[in-house]
Amino acid sequence: MGTRCITCLSESPERTRLLGELLSGFVEKALCILLRGNLGAGKTVFTRGLAKGLGFEAVRSPSFSLVLEYPTRPRLVHVDLYRIESGQEEDLALEEYIEDGNVLVIEWPERARSLPGTDRWFLDFIDSENPTRRLLRWRAEGPRSDAVETLFLRKLEEERWTYSLE
Repeated sequence: MGTRCITCLSESPERTRLLGELLSGFVEKALCILLRGNLGAGKTVFTRGLAKGLGFEAVRSPSFSLVLEYPTRPRLVHVDLYRIESGQEEDLALEEYIEDGNVLVIEWPERARSLPGTDRWFLDFIDSENPTRRLLRWRAEGPRSDAVETLFLRKLEEERWTYSLE
């Protein structure tokens, strides 16, 4: 389940935001979205689109506050682990956010010793030689992953996104 990767081409920050908005249509309670990529790769831009699709527009980076919550349905919790040491994420009680039915977006998940939830989306932001162009590689795992993958592929076709399937 959920072993295939979908890689999309984003040619601008606006397209990255739009991909977040597109994926917001498949968000369900207790989902953990893991965003991996270099500084400035577009992780917060993607989250802005996701939040917009869920009905909230004033998203900012959680770099210094670590955790920001947005009044969406389901509630969106945006976490940045860049400034913490491995294991310190336990102090943030990330599993409780999932247990309460929130959608948890985690930037820099590789800094965590363990990750919450059973339904997860992985999104890698891959730099290119062009500073505004990115490859965004998405993969889902968990009980709902196959259904979400099918819906996501259908939506990419409808919206005429450039993508590949691995």
